[in-house]
Amino acid sequence: QGSKTYLAVREKIELSGRDQRWEFDKKKLFDRTNYMKDRCADLAEVAEVLDNFHSILGQELKAVTGDAQGIDEVIGKVEGLVVPLETVPFDIFDKRYQTSWESVMSKFRSDVEQIEQNT
Repeated sequence: QGSKTYLAVREKIELSGRDQRWEFDKKKLFDRTNYMKDRCADLAEVAEVLDNFHSILGQELKAVTGDAQGIDEVIGKVEGLVVPLETVPFDIFDKRYQTSWESVMSKFRSDVEQIEQNT
């Protein structure tokens, strides 16, 4: 959103012809916020996955399948998905840890696939 606003304002200034070219290093302006936006998207993905699992793995499914214990085991695995995310020993919004965060998310996605395949 910020980069769109920047480009729109820059275009308006340039079209007005009153001021000289309005140009800043876009990487310096937006690199950090874009990185943070990507991490927020990751967290939104996690929330959506958890919400989907919880909406499926409820009392109704237990009643239909008659396997309350099995469903509870899956719910335990779903709850366990967030533990590595909650306990990372670094600031996920610090780009210096991008590779570490990407590994955490890769493991999360792999674990989600495994749960989906086993249920």
